[in-house]
Amino acid sequence: MKNLSEKSSTQKVTRRLGVLSARLHGQRETQPFAASMVAERTHLRDVAEAHEQTVISRMAATATAEACDDTVDTSLQKLSRDYLALVDGNREDPTYVQGFPIAPSISSANTGDATQHHYVRVAIATFLNFGERDADGNFLENPRHQAIRDQAARLAADQVNLEAAQAAQATAYQAEALAEAALKLAHNRACTAYNRLYIHLIDRLPHLKPFIESVFA
Repeated sequence: MKNLSEKSSTQKVTRRLGVLSARLHGQRETQPFAASMVAERTHLRDVAEAHEQTVISRMAATATAEACDDTVDTSLQKLSRDYLALVDGNREDPTYVQGFPIAPSISSANTGDATQHHYVRVAIATFLNFGERDADGNFLENPRHQAIRDQAARLAADQVNLEAAQAAQATAYQAEALAEAALKLAHNRACTAYNRLYIHLIDRLPHLKPFIESVFA
């Protein structure tokens, strides 16, 4: 008899269970034992399919998060270029230094990590409030200053989308981990049921030992 183990692939286990069920159905005395193997195979395939769907969802969520991160990077770089154009490329300009304490290319080097989030928020806070105000605190009309604030607002919206996408990605990873654990349990349960049935059949139907051994060969 060839035992199944946790090292056996899910495809191998489902196939062996399928062949076993068919062979048991072919012998009158072993037919009653086929149903449990069919059930184990069906359960394992269902759990495996559920796991595969979580893998697909996680991959899609990761791709979405990466795309959102690229959008944030692009918006951040544009904000930097637009402001530098306003101050004739002066990287020592106080507002530029405040909004970009480190170069945007450095702050966005790591994909959507905590460091990037921090510096993006610093830039947003700085440039959303850029421009001269009147005595009532309202921004004075200045199209070039307004363009900077508008770009900062776009960056803020892109950052919100990124954080939402990363939250969805984290949820997808958690779902995949749970599905993987469920698959491992179903896999091990199916292997145990298969291995135990051989012993049970030999004990219950010793006169069919040659047939039973051929079924589990």
